[in-house]
Amino acid sequence: RCTAGCRPRRAIERFPGSRRTPHRRGFAIVWEGDKNMITVTFYNVIDEMLDPYDRTLARMRGDRFEKAIAHCRERYEIVSFDEAMSRLNAGEDTSKTLNITFDDGFAGVYEVARPILSALGLVGTVFIMTRHGDSAPPDQLMEFERLEIGLRQTSVQALELSWLGLGRLDIDGVHAKVLGLRLIKQKLKRLRAAARREALAQVLAALRVSDEAIALYAQNDPRFCKLSSAQVKGLLAEGWTIGGHTRTHASLRGLEESALKDEVEGNAEDLAVGFGLRQAPFAYPYGTPGDIDQRVRNAVQAAGFSAAFTSTPGHNGHSTDLFELYRFDDVDSL
Repeated sequence: RCTAGCRPRRAIERFPGSRRTPHRRGFAIVWEGDKNMITVTFYNVIDEMLDPYDRTLARMRGDRFEKAIAHCRERYEIVSFDEAMSRLNAGEDTSKTLNITFDDGFAGVYEVARPILSALGLVGTVFIMTRHGDSAPPDQLMEFERLEIGLRQTSVQALELSWLGLGRLDIDGVHAKVLGLRLIKQKLKRLRAAARREALAQVLAALRVSDEAIALYAQNDPRFCKLSSAQVKGLLAEGWTIGGHTRTHASLRGLEESALKDEVEGNAEDLAVGFGLRQAPFAYPYGTPGDIDQRVRNAVQAAGFSAAFTSTPGHNGHSTDLFELYRFDDVDSL
């Protein structure tokens, strides 16, 4: 999900001897010394009015998305994923080339972002979760969506989270809850998959909001809805690229071998069976260096994916590892 005000995280050095100094120039971040393609990541584009939770969770309204795309078009040529990869592989100058991706497969991509891009003759790439030969159920929730809904619904005014390094956390009122959401997410993101799941379960139990209540809330709020299979097929028919994003949005590093295989190979199999897709691109859930290691990278490549994106900001050049591609996520900088 550079989510917090477009602050660039430390990138893996791929260009020995180059000096990579970040500069903010409106919508895009430009790194001096780079003359290679960039990829911009979005998540959910919605029509609903944004509330304090939305503004911390990389959701954006359609009108803001439209302005972001207009800004990009003034500075770059926006191309499809296939065209971008073709130019990279051919050794062409891609310094003015940009492609657009969306993580997590939200329905808002189809319902709100797609018409905006279509009117401009543009397409994007969506990385989706799947479920046994199909797209993920439209009501499937990711870990931090469950945490968000729990905080939205709880009547608890404070949490004792010393065990998580947060002490007694005030969550009395919307702004306190939003701050609490941000702080808890920061702590949970540092944990390996199994420990993260256990810690999240403890937090949700302390919030006293049931799984059934969370699921019901999500069903009645379109901001949590994921793409249906029909919508995925509609995007494919219009020339969009569909990529993999695991089956459950699990952080892959630290997973046992069987779980890693199910998340990655299962995702690839689902894309092939449900949509006829092979050698699709992939995006690592969360995508930080703490969520990816050599074992995970190799598993993604072995599953038959053609390339994989991280969430580390940077430009992609001819020498960039195709399974450690960089992306910018700077929707909050507009």
